Amino acid sequence: MLTRKICGDEIKYFIEEIKEKGFCVIKKYLAEKHVKFLINEALFLIEQKGSNEEGTPLGLQSTIKIDKRLNTVIQYSKDYLEISTTGDHLKIYSEFLNDPFYGLIPSNDPNFILAQANLRQATSRLAFHVDSRLVTPGYNTWSMQGIIALSRKNNLTGGLR
Repeated sequence: MLTRKICGDEIKYFIEEIKEKGFCVIKKYLAEKHVKFLINEALFLIEQKGSNEEGTPLGLQSTIKIDKRLNTVIQYSKDYLEISTTGDHLKIYSEFLNDPFYGLIPSNDPNFILAQANLRQATSRLAFHVDSRLVTPGYNTWSMQGIIALSRKNNLTGGLR
């Protein structure tokens, strides 16, 4: 497994962080050896399969059109597929995204859809914006984003200003 174990108390903490702040940060979720491997794999995949023309960002997101990127990386990489579909981060997502009325999957297992898994080698930043398919009052949501930063991020190097 590429990710570390997240214990029950830590999961509860991250869920509360999301409820209070709208986000959480899971530090050192990937081992350093995996990070280096995934960076190399990302660079290779972007070079082989990526395109600045594929799905050219429009409007506010047009600022990232110069960035190297690859949409739907999970169709090209079993490692990125594994990160996207296994690991304890799914327990955090499940708290917000699981359908409580869907009885065909046990309630403690994820029962939501992975919509995207993209790579972007950022050289530009996006202005703050909300990526939500449907805004609802309270804690209910239809969509959540997860970012796996393979390098150190701050307000100058992050995906958002």
